[in-house]
Formats: sequence, C-alpha cells, structure tokens
Amino acid sequence: MALKISEEAAVQMPMKTVASLICMVAIGTWAYFGIIETQNKLSTQVELMTKDLTENTEFRIKWPRGQLGSQICTRPRKR
Repeated sequence: MALKISEEAAVQMPMKTVASLICMVAIGTWAYFGIIETQNKLSTQVELMTKDLTENTEFRIKWPRGQLGSQICTRPRKR
C-alpha cells in the first residue's frame, strides 16, 4: 500500500500553527545571532586585554632598566 500524492492534493494547516512556526524560526534566528554577537564581543575583549597585558609587561620590565622613556633622566647632571 503506497501513499500516492498528486499535485492536486490539498494540505490544510491552521493559521495559528503557521504563525507559531514563523515565530519559532524568528526567535531561533534572533537567539543564534545574539549568541554569535556575544562570542565576538568576548573574543575582542580577550584580544585587547592580551595586548594590554603584553604592553604592561614590557613596560614593567624595561622602565626600571631605563630602556623606555627619556634618556635625559638617566644621565647624571653636570654641576
């Protein structure tokens, strides 16, 4: 017993069901892109914090050695 479906076969679906399907798809799409946006924002923050940490580490090491900043401050004054 095979199910035969022709082009003339009518499918009836209540409008309430159609509207709820459209709403579910819209909410799912909105949630997906919201999650992706949050992930991108957090990734960007991590990259910026990593760059700041690297620069801070470089400054913390080089400043006491006199390798950063003005060279005038590291020379003794002539009196």
